[in-house]
Amino acid sequence: MADDASPTLDEEKRLPSASARIIGGSNANLTQFPFFALIYFSGNPQCGGSLISTQWVLTAARGLSGTQLSQLNNYAIYLGNLASQSPFSTGSVKALPTAIFIHELYTAVNYQNNIALMQIPTVTLTANIQPVTLAIDATNNFNGQVAFLMGFGRTADTG
Repeated sequence: MADDASPTLDEEKRLPSASARIIGGSNANLTQFPFFALIYFSGNPQCGGSLISTQWVLTAARGLSGTQLSQLNNYAIYLGNLASQSPFSTGSVKALPTAIFIHELYTAVNYQNNIALMQIPTVTLTANIQPVTLAIDATNNFNGQVAFLMGFGRTADTG
């Protein structure tokens, strides 16, 4: 890094090493993240996403690319649940995607343009199923604002 501790352009493009990945945090309450979507492929957890409207889920392209994309009927999206090992519980909804759109410039080599949309049939919104609140002011850079990272992983480093 540069002397001022700001990353250089080359450093910003690099992916974090395995030792730099996030470990820690705590289990979330569903009401904290009612927009969270569990994306399954062939009955197994694949990745997470965010409900951005009653018909669209935003996710990372890397979890959907390759041969799996041609197997649309093997995907299922669970809303209203945060438990990846038991996705269908009271109050959760299973939605089968009708289309998947991966950014046309996505590349798996360095994960540039790592974004995708999954279209689903219209879901009914509940207290536990809500679209994420998107920024209204596109000119705000959000410097100094608190942000949350959510996903599945370890809550402790077990060595």
